[in-house]
Amino acid sequence: MISSPPHFPRLRGGGLLGAVLVCALALAGCQVPPENEGVDPALLDRAADPALLPEPWSQGDEFVIATNAPYPPYEMFTAPGRQELTGLEVDLGTAIGAALGLDVRFVQQPFDGLIPGLQAGSYDAIMATLRATPEREQELDLVNYATIGGTGIMTAATDEDVQGYEDLCGLTVGMQSGAIQHELITAESELCVDEGEEPIDSRFYPSITDIQLALFTGGVDAAVGDSPVLISAAAANDQLRAFVDEDGPRASTEEGYVAIGLPKDSPELAEAMITALEELIEDGTYQTIFEHYGLEFTAIDHPHLSRLGEDD
Repeated sequence: MISSPPHFPRLRGGGLLGAVLVCALALAGCQVPPENEGVDPALLDRAADPALLPEPWSQGDEFVIATNAPYPPYEMFTAPGRQELTGLEVDLGTAIGAALGLDVRFVQQPFDGLIPGLQAGSYDAIMATLRATPEREQELDLVNYATIGGTGIMTAATDEDVQGYEDLCGLTVGMQSGAIQHELITAESELCVDEGEEPIDSRFYPSITDIQLALFTGGVDAAVGDSPVLISAAAANDQLRAFVDEDGPRASTEEGYVAIGLPKDSPELAEAMITALEELIEDGTYQTIFEHYGLEFTAIDHPHLSRLGEDD
């Protein structure tokens, strides 16, 4: 069953060829609707609480957060051809930094290089729509700050054949390199074979923009990814269609959180992040940011350290 997506602003759509040309000429920015500006910067500024900062951090220190744009509405470029970033995680990370008295700077990294880069000390944290998993929990401290929203499916708007996961058998399906959807689709493909159907041919791309271009040009038949991201992309381009299969993936149960990734065994930094998030929730800034990007349905009341590897 296909669920009704949340509302996102829709651009006036041109023809399919026009969409392909726009993406081909401006891959870095073709995904960003003009309406997707960040929240008022004044909302993100606040008096810092020095007591929140763990050692070795001091007031005014630079805090570098790695991300992987474009992945709207979480992180995206402000306009075609620009490298300036905006999005829910950019605004939220900036507000967290202000609460801690840190000067936050976001840097762009390939998604599959994010965790190795953090482990190498190239930056201080990851905010890149990072889903909390037991495997990632072995490598990072994960501060859960929102629900994941589940995996969505995206096709061309004219394709009505794909209505759920079972319809992906025998198709070529695109997804982001390093994303958790690889495991999900691998398991779905095994189910296809068990049922006498053709397997799913998985293709991997560095960004959501590249996945869209593959859809436009016939490189893939469908795409899978985090549902808020795919729904946002489809809302910005009427040549696309995105939905959530309410029956869920046949091969797994999807429940989980989006997390901030921190170096492993950094409990004081994790606690500072949680306390800052709690302050943002209490004063309404957190909710305002989520509402601005149409993701209030993923907001949570209590940010917390991921403990998937432990019994409740």
